[in-house]
Amino acid sequence: MTAALDADATARRARRAIGSMFFLIGALNATWVGRIPALRDHLHLADRELGMLLLTPAAGAMIAFRFAGRLTAHHGSRRVALVATALLCVLVMFPAYAPSPLWAALALCAFGAISGMMDVSINAHAVEVERRVGRPILGSLHGLACLGRLAGASGGALAAWQGQPPTVHFVIAAVVAEAVIVVLGRGLLPHRAGSPSPAGAAVHGSEPTPLASRAARESRAARHVGVLVALGALCFCSSASEGAMADWSGVYLRDTLHASEAIAASAYAVFSLAMLVGRFASDGFTTRLGSAGLVRYGGLLITVAMATGLAINTTPAMIAAFVCVGFGVATLVPSAFRAGARIPGIAPGAAIATLATVSYGAFFAGPPVIGQISNQVTLRGALLVVAALGLVLAVLAPVVDGRPIVLRGWLTSKVPRSSRSGS
Repeated sequence: MTAALDADATARRARRAIGSMFFLIGALNATWVGRIPALRDHLHLADRELGMLLLTPAAGAMIAFRFAGRLTAHHGSRRVALVATALLCVLVMFPAYAPSPLWAALALCAFGAISGMMDVSINAHAVEVERRVGRPILGSLHGLACLGRLAGASGGALAAWQGQPPTVHFVIAAVVAEAVIVVLGRGLLPHRAGSPSPAGAAVHGSEPTPLASRAARESRAARHVGVLVALGALCFCSSASEGAMADWSGVYLRDTLHASEAIAASAYAVFSLAMLVGRFASDGFTTRLGSAGLVRYGGLLITVAMATGLAINTTPAMIAAFVCVGFGVATLVPSAFRAGARIPGIAPGAAIATLATVSYGAFFAGPPVIGQISNQVTLRGALLVVAALGLVLAVLAPVVDGRPIVLRGWLTSKVPRSSRSGS
């Protein structure tokens, strides 16, 4: 009885600790983003130079993803998460003190790299915490990251309104974030949470020959890599859809439907709010529908909403479509990360790093593709790509339960009992 109570207390502490880290990664990223105008003025940058500077954090993150999985597997997600969070608290101050654009670019690249390292390690640790808790929590943890971005952006707006320079604002943010980690970070699970799962065992009751055993191992390894590739495709479709909403939703309302500038500016806001609500609600839906069911219906919601909105083609219809796409997209990346961290024979950190790389790339690659298609047809036609991506997501849904993709009967297939908890 005492052991069970101790285990429950450990799980609760770990959930608070990992939740604080998800909140902080969102808040620290939004802290400097919210002061971009002040940083631009401090460095005397033209728009083109500012655009190049803003690419450096993403470049740093993409580089870090190549090593994050290996480090997490070798040192454990707890240690990597704590070190990365502490470093991020320090690095968030550097852009404000950069004396030139070159130093600012180096500071932001380093910030992006450590942010990417933290992203991988906290997601790997979150999967282990979720297993300890015994029910899905990954969606709400990603929701806390969204809340952190809102808090960081609000803090930046407040600091700017008070006339506080970034040099002061960023130091205050760093000190507060570091204090949170000192207080709550010790609650992370104490053991290594990044070791690979076994690739599989021999069939019970048989003694295969070395050649047969090798063939079986190679077959299992190929299947596991295939699952990771399919999950990567799922992340690509999800993040490309999110990127399209970020860059083109307001433009469509303004240029195609001739909505007011205020209404057009609200397009991404309502999408983001729907994502936030969807992530906090996703854990309960995962329990009821299973991970595959949640991804399937999320993809279908994206397809139906975008197709219907574009068919009606009015401002209210498109805003409603953006809300539905936000709900549909909200659950996809957490479900994919959960599934990737549980692929046998692949270290959780390595799988999550691969999926995060695909997600980041798709988020930035999706909008330019939409733009190119728009040049050939119309923006209305180009946004049908988002509806098509939703259909692909629905078809890919079984991979989050480690099952093969079967097109016949995929809409009505039942969720296995073992998957209803999201595990």
